[in-house]
Amino acid sequence: MKDNKFSNAIREQFDVGTTHFTLKSNYEILKRLYTAYISNQKKPIILVLICMIIVATATAISAWLMKPVLDDVFLKKDQTMLTIIPFIVVIITLIKGIATFYQTMIMQMIGQHVVMHIQSDLFTHIMRSDIEFFHHYQSGGITSRFINEADTLRRCVCNILTSSISDGMTIIGLIGVMFYQSISLSILALLVFPVTFKPIMSIGSKIKKLMHLMQEKMTELTIQLEESVQNINIVKSYCREEHEISRINKIMNNLFTLYKKYTLINPIPSAVMEAVGGIGIAAVIWYGGYSIIQNKTTPGTFFSFITALLMLYRPLKSISSFNNAFNTMITLSSRLFNILDEKPTIYDQETAKNIQLQKYDIEFRNISFSYPDKRKVIDSLSMKIHEHSSIALVGASGQGKTTIFNLIERFYDPQEGTILISGYDIRSIKIKTLRDNISLVSQETMLFDDNVMENIRYGRLTATDNDVIKAAKLASAHNFIMNLTDQYNTKIGQKGAKLSGGQKQQISIARAILKDAPILLLDEATSSLDNISENQIQSALENLKKGRTTIIIAHRLSTIKNADKIYLISKGKIIEEGTHTELLKANGQYKRFYSHYTGYKTKKYTTKFYDQS
Repeated sequence: MKDNKFSNAIREQFDVGTTHFTLKSNYEILKRLYTAYISNQKKPIILVLICMIIVATATAISAWLMKPVLDDVFLKKDQTMLTIIPFIVVIITLIKGIATFYQTMIMQMIGQHVVMHIQSDLFTHIMRSDIEFFHHYQSGGITSRFINEADTLRRCVCNILTSSISDGMTIIGLIGVMFYQSISLSILALLVFPVTFKPIMSIGSKIKKLMHLMQEKMTELTIQLEESVQNINIVKSYCREEHEISRINKIMNNLFTLYKKYTLINPIPSAVMEAVGGIGIAAVIWYGGYSIIQNKTTPGTFFSFITALLMLYRPLKSISSFNNAFNTMITLSSRLFNILDEKPTIYDQETAKNIQLQKYDIEFRNISFSYPDKRKVIDSLSMKIHEHSSIALVGASGQGKTTIFNLIERFYDPQEGTILISGYDIRSIKIKTLRDNISLVSQETMLFDDNVMENIRYGRLTATDNDVIKAAKLASAHNFIMNLTDQYNTKIGQKGAKLSGGQKQQISIARAILKDAPILLLDEATSSLDNISENQIQSALENLKKGRTTIIIAHRLSTIKNADKIYLISKGKIIEEGTHTELLKANGQYKRFYSHYTGYKTKKYTTKFYDQS
């Protein structure tokens, strides 16, 4: 009950989000971590165990040697032992040093192997997740878990394996020496330690919850930092530098407060061990000294025992901090597994096939769709797009046009109705097969921090350089590319930061041309082009559209007018359809929409139309 109050109090104080804050049992997490990422490292683990046994044995022998050093060398003045013992010490030290070196090296390799495979699984899962996944996890949060938390997990795995196995073996060896030298002293020395276990475990539970909260705040900090940097133009334009600094500082102050609580709690186990250890050593000194005075034991036996006891202090102290590292590992593993356990809502059905499509007509049958916020975007929409035809979707923003594209590509599935291509329900077609047949040119151009050549080649990875150049020429991008510093080898920066808006869109169009898919989706494909560039692109797009089923979202009338059919979308419904000429003759809302862009004096109707958005 107290632990829950402690956790809830921190949550309320710092307003930490609880989305996907899932606590699994420690056993479940450990079993999964071992089975998935550690069990396949059997050979390295066996080598580490051998090294650990050697280190533990060498440590125990070092403590045992104190008996002959005192009894034989200092008291009996045995010249032979004076020669032998230093030689043995040197040999033991060398063996222990070599074993420690290999133990540390192999442990680091095991830890890196674990984090590498976790990161690989994590990235694979992220890439194969559907679009809805990215509504739950922002890119900054994913980056934080992928890099920071995975690396911290690696260190925890290394530390825990070292503490639990190596230090455990050392403790067993030293306790063996202690009992060999004196059973009564051993019982006296170790009697005080069991009382420390309960408070240490209780503190570990609190540390586990604090670690969850600190990682949540670290994720929030990473997200905020990424957003501030990515939107720096907006920040500068609105003079919001101080506002962004304030937001970051608020998160860091909350994080610092959590760290203060952590630093107050974290040293307690070590301090408890210090105090208890001091009591144990004091009792041993008193009883051991009394035994020597009473001639019940020799000085060598006592000093061998006390050496083992003092050497036992470091691994025992390490074991006491093991609980903290263990809880950190459990926390981070749980957070990473939470992402890996996210099940995609869009996936290939068991009956899905790699269907070889013969025709590329598209039909919407009574489609209704709502986003997770329950807002209905598409409402009982039906339409048929004939093969090789070009249709345009027009209407005010937020009426469902882009959602239609998302449904065609199966970024989402409709709650009602069916979408068919060539007569096949698209859910019966494997997702890769479906999307291989579709090229998308989006209003928001997405480019990679690579050179121009590779950004265009992304449309078809097997394309030759000549294929890429040909596509660039068709997109009227070749001339400006040749004027870049390194031409096609020019690095364009993150999201194409070194290019103008029109240049970025031309590369995006070239990428779609290179893909050469039979279905073409153009979402405001010429929105970032000036009139000269638009004229160049329009001719390229006209050539590209030949023989393809093309769906266009556009406000530019030059694009709309040439469509075989136009659908006017409002509130997820088709309210008018026909050719440009037919719709103008109908004297309906399309004409008012058209008039808005041509300057006809129908202002009151235009206003009425846009109020629907």
